[in-house]
Formats: sequence, C-alpha cells, structure tokens
Amino acid sequence: MDSEKKRYTLLANRVLAVKFRSGFETGIDFANALGIAKSTYYQYEKGERKSIRDPNVIEKMAELSGFSAEWIKTGEGYPIEDDPGSFSLLDNLAPDDAFIELGKLDIKLLETTLKSLLIQAKDQNLSPAEIAKFTVSTYNMVKEMKPADPEQVIKGAISIGLQMRNQ
Repeated sequence: MDSEKKRYTLLANRVLAVKFRSGFETGIDFANALGIAKSTYYQYEKGERKSIRDPNVIEKMAELSGFSAEWIKTGEGYPIEDDPGSFSLLDNLAPDDAFIELGKLDIKLLETTLKSLLIQAKDQNLSPAEIAKFTVSTYNMVKEMKPADPEQVIKGAISIGLQMRNQ
C-alpha cells in the first residue's frame, strides 16, 4: 500500500486515476466533462502542472469519481475520505504502465517513442487507449534499459508489440 500511496503523490497520476474511475477513455471527453480546455487537462495528465487551482474543477472531479476532493488536490489522506481501504479501488483502474513513475520525464524520449509508434502503427486502427499503453510501456522499457541507440530499441519493441496484438 505504501508504494501505491507513493505513486499518487504526483498530481498527474491522481488525475489519471480520476479519469479512469469516472469512466472516460479520452482526455478530450474528460476535459469537456470538467469544463476545461483540453490543453489544460493534458498539462495535468502529463505532469506539466503541479496543482489544480480552480476549486470547481476539483469538485467536479470528486463528483465524477467519488474520490475525496482533498485527496485529488493534495494526494493527502485517502481516495475515499476516512477509508484506508480505498486505495484498493485504484487497483485495476489502468495498467501499471499507464502511470508516470516518480522521477523526471524524458520528453525527448517520449516524443521519439510516440512518433515512432504513430508511424509504425498508422494502418493498425489503434484506439487512444492502445496508443497510450504502447507509448508508455515502450517509453518505460527504453528509459530503464538506457540503450546507446534508443530509436532502434523503440522501433523493435513497437514492431513486436504490434505483431503480438495482431495474432
């Protein structure tokens, strides 16, 4: 549970948890439901914003997800107020690799991964969720491996992933 709680110290991961718990697959739909610009939402999801200043957005997130507004805003306490077991609600919201790990995000590597995926998968009809999963899992793998030529590893990983998906 401590590792689960630690993951959600990042606002980006709390926002993702709220989105998935609220039943939204895309950030655009979730941004619309929250009444905010999609660019603002994606800044939250990517970790580019460290806080949500508008209390109406926090309240709307709490209303949609059933999570505590205080937990959404600060990461303190429990997802459901006064319920230590409520971290179990976060299990299976999304694959582990959908969340940003604590540490610095390598934007250049993430861009390279996404561009490569979009080029290799242009005829694959991937859903937004599949694109996100492929991108994040490949990014995390390459970041951990630290290869001399990350582009080759990215291309190979995506190629293997697409072959497995199509079997």
